[in-house]
Amino acid sequence: MKKLLNTTVARNTSLLTVLFALLASALISTSAHAQSTTTTRKQLADLAQRFTELERKYSLLQLEVQNLSAENNKLRKDIAVLKSEQGTKPVDQVVDAKLDRHRKDTETYVKEQYQKVLDMLSSKIENVSTARVVTTTPKTQTTSQKVEFTGTFPKNGVIYTVQSGDNLSKIAKRFGSSVKYIQNANKISNPNNVRIGQELFVPIDE
Repeated sequence: MKKLLNTTVARNTSLLTVLFALLASALISTSAHAQSTTTTRKQLADLAQRFTELERKYSLLQLEVQNLSAENNKLRKDIAVLKSEQGTKPVDQVVDAKLDRHRKDTETYVKEQYQKVLDMLSSKIENVSTARVVTTTPKTQTTSQKVEFTGTFPKNGVIYTVQSGDNLSKIAKRFGSSVKYIQNANKISNPNNVRIGQELFVPIDE
């Protein structure tokens, strides 16, 4: 059992190391394109903090697995004493069933905690990859528009892909921009009328 637990932890640690390496690569690539904006630097700092927190949580997870291994060793010793005292086949069957259940519970717990770490890291990597730093020029106003748009917005910012549940207010708050800036830059009359998958230029003050 101890060997199985050690093998599981070693495999998960190896996979997590690879994932952390990929995350570091994504952070370095994003940083090279995002140095011109304060918002992106804040995102990277936040990711670094979350990365440190995930490392701490994973260390606690490894400690819990070690504790489970110690408990399993104690259980084996108690079983050995029980077998020596009873020496009957029904006791062996009960003990084997308990050991098997304990092993499955341990494996399930480790897999669930590891999957949570993977999901959290994947979500952070995806959020970083949706924003690209760009410089744009204001779009020209057309005579058919009912709402008047101006070119008075920062020309530096990011391209953001609209996600489920987004509106201009949420997007502006996320990047430190303003609804008016985004409306003017993208010629949007209704700040709530955005589509999932739509790419918007989000102006950001230097």
